[in-house]
Amino acid sequence: MKHILLSVIIGFTVIACQSNKLIDAAAYNSPSGLLAKWKLISYENSKLVTFDSYITITKNTQAANLYTINGKGPVNFFWVNCEIDSQNNALKMGSINGTQIAIKTSDEPLENDLLARFADSTIYQLSGDGLVLIFYNTTRTKSLTFKLIQS
Repeated sequence: MKHILLSVIIGFTVIACQSNKLIDAAAYNSPSGLLAKWKLISYENSKLVTFDSYITITKNTQAANLYTINGKGPVNFFWVNCEIDSQNNALKMGSINGTQIAIKTSDEPLENDLLARFADSTIYQLSGDGLVLIFYNTTRTKSLTFKLIQS
């Protein structure tokens, strides 16, 4: 009797663990898996980023598929509303707004390139474990790769 009871408990534990894995995987395939703070780590071809840049993605209450990205580039802060289509891993960026802190001439191309990459982003890819997020342009020739730092 003890062996049967122990077997039943172990069976339920295994099923519960497998169910959690399915729920977690489903969360990563939905926009809710994107709701977090991310650090920019590289561009296409693993080109490293030479400055600290972060984004935070939050749910916007104005529409069902509307999200807000708040970020920091080399100098300025920026924010943009975007639509996320999780069925097609598609993004539709709105107008990018930002602060106008005086910028050094050497940082200006970095800042402009970062904002242009965000504006051109139309596709996203989230890793299976939910730790890496990549934004691509339509032709996938330019990208922004982020690492999860806080969910």
